[in-house]
Amino acid sequence: MVVWGLNQVMRHRFCVASLCVVLSFSLFSCQKEGVFHPKKKLIQRNCYAMDYPEAITSYDYIWDDGLLVGIKGAGTTFELSYDDQHRLSQVVCNEEFAVYHYQEKLLNTIDYYVGDSLYYTIQVRHEGNKISGYGYHLDVYVKSLEESKLRPLILGKEASQVFADMEKSKYVHGDGSYYYGADFVWDGDDISQVIYTESITPSYRFIGQISTQKYTYTYEKLKNPFHGLLTIEGLGVAHLSAHCVCSVDDGNAYVTNFTYESKSKFPVRRTSSDGAVEEYVYEE
Repeated sequence: MVVWGLNQVMRHRFCVASLCVVLSFSLFSCQKEGVFHPKKKLIQRNCYAMDYPEAITSYDYIWDDGLLVGIKGAGTTFELSYDDQHRLSQVVCNEEFAVYHYQEKLLNTIDYYVGDSLYYTIQVRHEGNKISGYGYHLDVYVKSLEESKLRPLILGKEASQVFADMEKSKYVHGDGSYYYGADFVWDGDDISQVIYTESITPSYRFIGQISTQKYTYTYEKLKNPFHGLLTIEGLGVAHLSAHCVCSVDDGNAYVTNFTYESKSKFPVRRTSSDGAVEEYVYEE
């Protein structure tokens, strides 16, 4: 596997960003986190191509009585299950799975497993009823996480790539406790900024450090068709927002812009400044 620098990884991320679709936690402000039961516009298929119309990648969404129970695409199947309050409780992909835990109405933790092994627990933070960030500790460098299919689904493609790059420093620098987190800045119903952080606790082999990466977002006045869904970029930065992303600034003088075609205030096609095209198909 080729190891890229952080800036190169970031740019690559935006070339493949649409492989995972734009999602978030709350369909309506009064709805409990983890509940995705849209009354309009059930997403049926999401298609992506970097060189449209060639090399199209499609994700199909499987519904059961208004609840999303499966996502299939790119040779991968994700199975979703819910608790008795219709909140997402577990996502399974082959030997990987994530378990979601709630405290009253809010998401509290996510346990990430591979087989019988608990790799880490994601702690979710709130300010009021909005998610303000999350974090997790990793005391052992796990190379298999680089190829995880489920982790981008939990954290989002962007965050997963950022943290994977940061985690390689564990392999380079050796012992010490590593913390990875993201903090959100809200502007109304949308996230305007996210700051990713890596904090390394000093060890006898390494003096310790804190690294950060900041992204800034603007939005279109279009409804996010996945608003309310925890998974497929469930904790993915702008994917917690109610509207569709218009631009992303990675903090390193690289900006990706998006334009949309829409119908009834929902996107049906998105084109990015790097040439990627994404289409959305809804149930009639």
